[in-house]
Amino acid sequence: MKELNSIQNPTVKKVVSYIEKSRDRKKDAVFVVEGLRENARAIQTGLSPKWLFYSSEFLNENKMRDLIEYREPDALVHECSEAVFEKISFRSGVPNVVGVYPRIDKSLAELEPKEKAFYLIVESVEKPGNLGAILRTANAAKVDAVIVANGVVDVFHPHVVRNSLGGFFDVPVVSASNDEISDFLSSHNIPCFVTYLEGAVPHFECDFREASAIVMGAEDTGVSQHWIDVADALVKIPMSGVVDSLNVSVAAGIMLFEVVRQRS
Repeated sequence: MKELNSIQNPTVKKVVSYIEKSRDRKKDAVFVVEGLRENARAIQTGLSPKWLFYSSEFLNENKMRDLIEYREPDALVHECSEAVFEKISFRSGVPNVVGVYPRIDKSLAELEPKEKAFYLIVESVEKPGNLGAILRTANAAKVDAVIVANGVVDVFHPHVVRNSLGGFFDVPVVSASNDEISDFLSSHNIPCFVTYLEGAVPHFECDFREASAIVMGAEDTGVSQHWIDVADALVKIPMSGVVDSLNVSVAAGIMLFEVVRQRS
């Protein structure tokens, strides 16, 4: 165990760069997890932390001690001063621990579709918080995988992990191009239901009881022409107010739990 008392320490600067810069996370093949619950979940699902950081004021908490004792033996644990911990934290006001983990990218080839496969495809989602919230909902709905199409946001962004509330570690997340994803669905005979407004049927009129892939687009632009062209069905969520769109994580929840309802 090492003590970190200076915000100028190279390790501290390195962690800050991982939090702030996607290119540094990718270059060193790591990602950052903040929160006691989130780090515990990461370790429980088999991930091995490279570094763990905590503030000494939380050392006496039983859960914190359990986490530190449960770590992989090769993980380096750092006890941080308050100033250092504030520097490497991106959420304030709660007892916390920060972990740095090796990044493990998954591919479409690693997915093994079940007979009634259930996939969510999100295209060009820009906000890390939205993607994290989608992963949280996808986990609750027992989605087989979330596939990020033409990704704008880094799926290993700290806010994606944080906003998923642990769902990040339970739902496989894959990034791929539109062509790769549609070829994957076609090769496995998985129909895709694409959310769209024009010429679409209400979501509750679709049959999701068999293998299904739900395709969601960005809030401002919706899905690209690619998905409109390859869609097995265009689907909409009926709305009665003056607005013509929902937050993408909210819309994803409505779509996913319609699948859950039909399969119950």
